[in-house]
Amino acid sequence: MALLERDDEEYDRAFETLHQQLLSYHDDVDRPLAIEDAVPDPEAVLYMQDLFVDTDLADIRGLHRTVADRINEAAIDTLGELVNQNLVGRFEEVEDVVEHVGTTGKQADLDIGEFAFEEVSELYYAYYPGTNELRTVGRDARLDRDPDTTIQLSTGDPGPLPGFRTFLANHLLCQIRDCFIGMGVDPPLTYRVLGLGLHHFTLKYMNFDMYPVYVDPDADIEGYVSWLSAM
Repeated sequence: MALLERDDEEYDRAFETLHQQLLSYHDDVDRPLAIEDAVPDPEAVLYMQDLFVDTDLADIRGLHRTVADRINEAAIDTLGELVNQNLVGRFEEVEDVVEHVGTTGKQADLDIGEFAFEEVSELYYAYYPGTNELRTVGRDARLDRDPDTTIQLSTGDPGPLPGFRTFLANHLLCQIRDCFIGMGVDPPLTYRVLGLGLHHFTLKYMNFDMYPVYVDPDADIEGYVSWLSAM
């Protein structure tokens, strides 16, 4: 994941302010971003940063189609090899065929590329001013494009700065998890993680009994894991 692969200097420059802002709620450190007096409850502030990926969405969609086509080709080639070698139903020998097709077939040279964040916005925040609509403060929005995603974190303890990298990566995986759950489908295994994701889904998980509490990193939900419980 792009966040995990950033060098330390780049990572600190992008997220140290966010980390210190959250830490200021739990430790005796300065709060770099002042909160306006109109905020009813400073503990209920949502801190945000916009992230912009260096790859155009159309390219990602094109890659998605390419990967799907290659997977389909691999399945057809594998089935053909199983038929040719009369191995259909002989499961103990199927693994060798799958490995052979995967390393010699058309899909073997598939380069899915690497996506990174080309830009990270300055820290801003949002709060509820006594209504059900979030008021956003300090956002310097780009006029040419919308962010590809936005960090949305409440005032929980972020832990030490080195581990905050994993904290953020977990947060973004949870956002993808929430997108799948919002469509009514189980997320792929990679995204069956626990922790804070999209804010409006956090509210659903906390207020509707129909949902497990996916935001709790210590929750016991079958098939789900937490990167954070071991931190």
